[in-house]
Amino acid sequence: MRHLCIILIISFLSGCSSFKDITNPLEKKIPKTNLSSTNLEPIKTIDTELYFYRPKSFLTIGQRVELHFDGKKIGTLGHNKGLHYKTKTGTHNIATKVGLSLGLPVTGLGGACKFSKDFLFTKPKHYFVIKYRMGLLCGEHRILELEEEDYKKLM
Repeated sequence: MRHLCIILIISFLSGCSSFKDITNPLEKKIPKTNLSSTNLEPIKTIDTELYFYRPKSFLTIGQRVELHFDGKKIGTLGHNKGLHYKTKTGTHNIATKVGLSLGLPVTGLGGACKFSKDFLFTKPKHYFVIKYRMGLLCGEHRILELEEEDYKKLM
C-alpha cells in the first residue's frame, strides 16, 4: 500500500510538469510597435486650482479638520471656512484628519477617523465640500467634489 501511494504521488508530480508550455487561448497577442513612429503626444500637465469649503456642522462643533494633499498638510479648516490650493493636473490623494476627537455618541464611539481618497484633476478648477458623516465606530470628514454653481451657493 505504501508503494502504491508513493507511485501515485510521483506520477501526479511528474504529470504537472507537462503543462509548462500551454498558452491561454483567450489571451490577445498585441503586436509590438515602434512608439517613435506614431503620432502620440505626451500628456501635458497644467496648473489646476482647488477650492475647499467646510460648512458649519453642530455634530462636530469643536473639531478643526486638517487637510492633507499627497501626504503633506496644506491647511486646517474650521466651520464656514474655505481653502484655496494650486497644484498640477493628474491623480492626487487628499485626506482629512482630526487632531483630537472625543468619542461622543453623536460623532461615533471612536470620534472622527481619517478619510483619504484619490482624485483625478483634469480641469483648471475643482471645487470640494467637506461634509461630516457619522459612523458606528467613528465618523469621517468626507471630501465631495461639486460643480462651480453648487460651490458658490454654499459660500
